[in-house]
Amino acid sequence: MRIHNPVITGSLVVSGSISTEGQPAGTVASASYAVSASYAPVEGFPYTGSAEITGSLNVIGDLLQNGAAIETDPFPYTGSAIISGSQQVTGSVSFSYASYGSGVWSSGGNLIQQRTCGGGFGTQNAAAFAGGTYVGGNCCNTEHYDGSSWTTGGNLLNAHGRPGTAGTLTSGLIFGGEPHPAYSNCTAEYDGSSWSSGGALIQARYELAGAGTQNAALAHGGRNYFGGAAASTTYYACTEEYNGTSWSTGGALAIARHGLGGAGTQNAGIAFGGECTGDVIVACTEEYDGTSWTIGGNLITGRKGVGSGGTQNQTVTFGGTTPSSPYTSADTELYDGSSWSSGTAMTTATNFMGSTNNSSDNLSIGGSAPSATCVTQEYTGPSTITSKSFNYSSTTGNVEFSSISSAGVWAFTTSMNCGRAKTAGIGSTQNAALAVGGNKAYSILNNTEAYNGTSWTQCSVLNTGREALAGTGTTNAGLAFGGYSSLGCTESWNGSAWSNESNFSTGLGGNNGLQCLSGAGTQNAALAFAGAASYYGRNYTFMFNGSAWSSGGALIVCRAQGAGFGVQNAALAVAGYNAYNPSYPNNNVTEEYNGIGWSLGGNLITNNMNLAGAGTQNAGLAFSSYSVEEYNGSSWATGNSMPPSYCVICHGGAGTQSSALAFGGYGYPTNCTTVATYTQNSSIKTFDHSATTGKTTIIPPTSNPGIAGALWNNNGTLSISAG
Repeated sequence: MRIHNPVITGSLVVSGSISTEGQPAGTVASASYAVSASYAPVEGFPYTGSAEITGSLNVIGDLLQNGAAIETDPFPYTGSAIISGSQQVTGSVSFSYASYGSGVWSSGGNLIQQRTCGGGFGTQNAAAFAGGTYVGGNCCNTEHYDGSSWTTGGNLLNAHGRPGTAGTLTSGLIFGGEPHPAYSNCTAEYDGSSWSSGGALIQARYELAGAGTQNAALAHGGRNYFGGAAASTTYYACTEEYNGTSWSTGGALAIARHGLGGAGTQNAGIAFGGECTGDVIVACTEEYDGTSWTIGGNLITGRKGVGSGGTQNQTVTFGGTTPSSPYTSADTELYDGSSWSSGTAMTTATNFMGSTNNSSDNLSIGGSAPSATCVTQEYTGPSTITSKSFNYSSTTGNVEFSSISSAGVWAFTTSMNCGRAKTAGIGSTQNAALAVGGNKAYSILNNTEAYNGTSWTQCSVLNTGREALAGTGTTNAGLAFGGYSSLGCTESWNGSAWSNESNFSTGLGGNNGLQCLSGAGTQNAALAFAGAASYYGRNYTFMFNGSAWSSGGALIVCRAQGAGFGVQNAALAVAGYNAYNPSYPNNNVTEEYNGIGWSLGGNLITNNMNLAGAGTQNAGLAFSSYSVEEYNGSSWATGNSMPPSYCVICHGGAGTQSSALAFGGYGYPTNCTTVATYTQNSSIKTFDHSATTGKTTIIPPTSNPGIAGALWNNNGTLSISAG
């Protein structure tokens, strides 16, 4: 029997074909069969139930869970990753850790105006100190620190004493202060030269703590004194957040207090010490998550009027006033996110000093010791980063563990054909480098020589000869730019000849400051920075895209004849001179470029100029005959000295941190042809897998007491020999 227009409420399984009478073969009447059961599409996501996938899942686009995106981007992941199966690694894996000691204090340049209770902000080599109290009362003075000396900045709009601060030298913030009630709710913003008014604090107060940046600041704690017949002091637990325009209310501290220390950011702040009701000095630490405060580890010694800086997980505090003799403290303490430990004591016990708030490398500025002082003390925090790397061999299938076992060793190699100084070095490897231009016996060169790891060969000459130029790229795709006497000139190298490219335009500084500059990057993504004009360093940065130059972010510290290396989006500017004058010492400042702007890195151990460099932002080498130092991305370590030679400065450089090349330099009576290699000795261990036993071994086991080996014993345990 046939049923016209059947309705199927379950599932329909057809093992053969469906046909209808009176219809052409292979067709079905369109109105005859209506299926009211639901049908789940199988073309792809979304699945509304559970899906068990036994093979691989290839996601193109976003992977969603309950409408929310699941992160599918590559590493790094900031949380934890649990892998229950196997993981195939086709590249290399590295890990690093920080080793913290106690830090070092040293003397810095004195303030122009001695004072106490002022506000400090910025970094150790680019700091500001504003306001405070001196013999004549509260003042409006602002001074700038460049890592060695103080100079006069723009005056405050109002004389703030005991204020809160945040930000950097060129984007700073000061808020609150005394006397009350004249302007203890005032906020002022600093651009590196002048102050302007910002939004007023909700609660007027002084001796409050500050943290964060000019556009994302944190103000917490503080007090006010109300005089008159019924004199009283009010302590505050309130927190306020600044957005660059106005303050809003945040979560309150657990303990109302004043004279406390502060550090971190608006969403990851830290508050510690201070004095609370009853004139009780406390050791309590609190941590802020952008909404509320929670209790952290106590200070070893409770104090008020301290200096402080750093992050929530790497904080430093120093000096201050303690509840018992000797009252004014020289103690330094370090916080690791859970507890405080003792650091190196200050040179001079001080309280109510200014300090910088952006790094654990800090300053104690002025303060009372015991009366108002102009002394600056510099603190360099301990932060040694060690990196290890696991490398996978696609040839053997082994995973190798490699580490640097010693500083590099210098050795002389084949000399150049032409002695020269102030030459540009090009090349990312030790065995493939170019020496370009420079001078010989005070004559400017257009000469180019290529090194292949064994010998030097004369190549095509520059179109425009010059000295004190910079270079970057490789031996087959290089770039030379700047220099004296054709300062704006740029030329590209194709492996056999030089071609003229777009010059630096007059709108980018023209011929002013384009000699003694530094370079980094590749032929089509180059960076030129620093430079000299009229014997003074410049803060210029220019970026090349393969056809034209444009302006980049200005250096924090003006300089010339420093080292430069890395790539356009991760470059390093190292040391140099601020002014070619005995009154202005060479600097030791390191700056890191991210493609937009510069930030301060770890200081060189030795002030220097006329340096050459090699490597990357996280593995760099800066060298002259006066010093050799290695950079790990945060701090410098002393490398082995260059071999004795009459060539002392203005070398060319190429290669990497572990495999570098130095060539040429100033000498007497003619400039040098000398060439030296720098090679780090590394040890390599290999993890291998036994397909028979399933055990893993570190090979080869060794009897050499200087090398650590390891192997699996018969009982299945891992035995490690000392090395």
